[in-house]
Amino acid sequence: MRALLTIFHLIFTQKPLVSRLCSSWPTLMTPSQARISVWFDSRCPLCVREIAVMRRLDWLNRVTFVDIYAAESCPLDTELLLTRFHAKEPGRPIVSGAEAFAALWRHLPLLKLFGELARAPFVLRCLEAAYAKFLTHRPKLQRLFKWQRKADYANRRGNSNY
Repeated sequence: MRALLTIFHLIFTQKPLVSRLCSSWPTLMTPSQARISVWFDSRCPLCVREIAVMRRLDWLNRVTFVDIYAAESCPLDTELLLTRFHAKEPGRPIVSGAEAFAALWRHLPLLKLFGELARAPFVLRCLEAAYAKFLTHRPKLQRLFKWQRKADYANRRGNSNY
C-alpha cells in the first residue's frame, strides 16, 4: 500500500490532490517553475483534440500553447513547424518529435513521470521510433477525426446523415 501511495505522490503532484491524502507531502512541481511553449496546428482535428487534453492536464498553467496560424511570429518556418511537434523551454533549444513530447510531459503533473523516464536515451529512441511510425499514419487519422467532427456536429443539430 505504501508503494502505491508513493507512486500516487510521484504522479499527482498538484497540492490540492495530494493534500486530500496527506497534507504533509511536499509537491514536486510549483507554478513558478520554468514554462514551456509548444506549437500546434489548429487546422488539424487530431492536433486540436490532443492539445485540448494537454490543456486539461496543465493544472499549474506552465504550458504556453501557440497556434501556428495565429502566432505573430514563429521561431521556425511555418512549414517546418507543421511537419512535427515542437517545444521550447526557456534557455534551451527548440526540440521536436518525441523529445518535444517528453519536455511537455515533464511540465504536466500527471505525465511528469513519463517525461522523466524519456530522459533515458533508450526510452527516447523508442518513443521517437513510435512517433515516426505515427507520422506515417497521421494523414489518415486526420481525415478520420475531421469526419468524426462533422458527424458530431450533425448529431448535435439533429441531422445524422454522416
